[in-house]
Amino acid sequence: MRKISLVTGGSSGLGYEIAKCLLEKGFNVCLVSRSDKKLNLAVSKLSAIADSKRLISYSANVGKEDEVKRLFEFIAEKKFLLEKVFNTAGIGLFGHPESISKEMIDSVFEGNLLGTIIVSSHAIRAMNKKGGLIVNIMSTAAQSGRAQESVYCAAKWGARGFTESLQAATKGTSIRIIAVYPGGMNTPFWSEKCGLYPNTSTFMNPSDVARQIVHCSTTIDSSMVSDLIINRTFR
Repeated sequence: MRKISLVTGGSSGLGYEIAKCLLEKGFNVCLVSRSDKKLNLAVSKLSAIADSKRLISYSANVGKEDEVKRLFEFIAEKKFLLEKVFNTAGIGLFGHPESISKEMIDSVFEGNLLGTIIVSSHAIRAMNKKGGLIVNIMSTAAQSGRAQESVYCAAKWGARGFTESLQAATKGTSIRIIAVYPGGMNTPFWSEKCGLYPNTSTFMNPSDVARQIVHCSTTIDSSMVSDLIINRTFR
């Protein structure tokens, strides 16, 4: 069986850069996104460095368990051995707490929290015998409350609690869990619909962040990184 790394939210931003970095290092990748259009575009660009034997794609909303179940069945049918999972899917919707709506909560929680939980749970089952690595990519918003990011912080704090519980549950096994907390990146995450309009030109390059994450998740020796905080360099 061929080993494969699963990257959710892989059609753009940090997820895309992680997939690209993995492919450049010789890993097989399954790119996941709920947007067929963005997914096809990402695969088209990445085909310059990997053929269809090393890069496959699957359209799924990771916040919906039935779609995640079909994703893992697809991987099994392709006879891939799940080696690594990078949970990067999620969106940001921001605003003062008084502007919160149920629709906003559902949208933010779906990828950032539910997707992380559901994909990780299925990955644990798939990795139960052979072992593997799960990398849950959150945000520095999981470490401090922010006035305009209350729902986003709630989702990321939940993902952090779940990830720390995963680390406790897999201690002493062949499954490794890495929690990643990156600061702001210059990616399409900051869309016109998100509700905040920062000067992203001062934010980190997602390709630099991806290299840090992939390095920590592919280096195997007598030690390991369990928690990784990534912030921009001030010059």
